[in-house]
Amino acid sequence: MFFGKLKGDGHYGFGVFEDRFESYKEIDDDEHMAMIDEANSKGKLIDADEEGNPILVDPPPPTEEEISEQKLYELESYLKETDWYAIRFADTGKEIPTEVKFKRQQVREEISKIRESLK
Repeated sequence: MFFGKLKGDGHYGFGVFEDRFESYKEIDDDEHMAMIDEANSKGKLIDADEEGNPILVDPPPPTEEEISEQKLYELESYLKETDWYAIRFADTGKEIPTEVKFKRQQVREEISKIRESLK
């Protein structure tokens, strides 16, 4: 297994073929798996230090767009989780609880604002 600077994009990564790299270091398979396990358990990424050795680093902070998309996902999930109230109302006429009806309206408005900001 190799770790090094990939040809073309200059990023660092792992691979099994030497010709994919501008420069590289050979990494023991056990060391490779241990590093992946540690990165996953700590929420880290694998990058390179100044000498090209693999190290664990913090991931970059999310972009504004990623934050907005995550918020959209959460809001849309709430609507999906409470859709049954609207279906029950349509089928049986049983009222949607006031707090649910109010929150669903707030969520729809917030979704519209976020979608507008992403255009």
